[in-house]
Amino acid sequence: MKKTLITIGAALAVVTGAIAGTFSGDNTFKSPGTLTIQSGVSLQGTWVFGSGSTLDITSATKIGFPSGGGGGTPGGISDQIQFNSAGGFGGVPWLTYDGTKVIQQGSSKYLIQDPTDPTKGFTFETGGIATGQTRAVNIPDANSTTVQNVVPVANQFLTGMNAQGLFSKAQPAFTNIAGVLVNAQLPTTISGKTFDDTNTITVKDSSFTIENSAAVGKTVKFDLSNLTLGPPRLIVVPDGNSSTVQQQPALSNNFVTGVSASGIMSLAQPTFGNLSGSIALSQFNINTSKLLGRSVGVSGTGPAEEISIGSNLTLAGGVLSAASSALPPMVGNSGKFLTNNGSTASWGDAFLVSINDPIDPTKQLQFDLGAFPTGTTRTIRPAPSAD
Repeated sequence: MKKTLITIGAALAVVTGAIAGTFSGDNTFKSPGTLTIQSGVSLQGTWVFGSGSTLDITSATKIGFPSGGGGGTPGGISDQIQFNSAGGFGGVPWLTYDGTKVIQQGSSKYLIQDPTDPTKGFTFETGGIATGQTRAVNIPDANSTTVQNVVPVANQFLTGMNAQGLFSKAQPAFTNIAGVLVNAQLPTTISGKTFDDTNTITVKDSSFTIENSAAVGKTVKFDLSNLTLGPPRLIVVPDGNSSTVQQQPALSNNFVTGVSASGIMSLAQPTFGNLSGSIALSQFNINTSKLLGRSVGVSGTGPAEEISIGSNLTLAGGVLSAASSALPPMVGNSGKFLTNNGSTASWGDAFLVSINDPIDPTKQLQFDLGAFPTGTTRTIRPAPSAD
């Protein structure tokens, strides 16, 4: 049987067997020996375990502490969370409590390991946070993945991310861009660029200005307000230097004779001398109201002769009238001609000139000049006061 040494007050008692009853005052249990607390025994007051003592509570089913906490000496310093340090209390220097929150140091001080393979782990790196700043990591209401660093590449943009947090990237094309480019998005100067025919470029006429490269301020714009809705109009550029033409109001009997480098048209009224070729008989019309009140036709064949009509013979709008002596040469289908000879109009012979009755055109008067000597001119004058 083991002996238990008990000191009560100043006296030392050696007790053999079980101890029953109530202890009061200062009591010291000295080793060697074992104090066994039986079931149902309540320990009250202050119990101090000396250095080297062991409190074995492995068989206890319930351990209670009075309100306000228990005794004992914590490890570490104030605010540190305690841990089992070789059977004693120890403080965790990088895990503390300030009364409102638990503070855990990051980087190498906080390692999260894989439960299956402890060689796999990660830490929270806080070295990139600015001094005095606290950053929050927002966790979405869905499974998420942290992302790996992406090194910027010129003209490359992110297109997606895989399960390992690795981004894919590519250069976007114009077909990937939505909307329409507006004038404010264009640079002030576009130089050294080529627009090919593989893309359609639409520019508003009021927003498109061409400026002279040698003189700032000399500009030109296109005004498309006169176009009707429909297919686009084409400006055909010839294989040579050309100019746009300035507006020119129509001027009676005037025709364009040229265009200057500034696009200004020159005008002039043509004369008979400007005409080429000869008038055809089908284009020659006699104004019957101006010649003897009779229609004059040209027909037949034979040598050309002359009929003097006066000095006021004119041809205006395809109609022959007595207003001017200017009559150009005229060649008919049969080779006969009507010419201007100063104040004399030369006609063909009797088979070319006939005067028809205005009522019955089968009644004709023809001149036969075959009996005239060569070089002879005869004049027919009406009687002054009788038919």
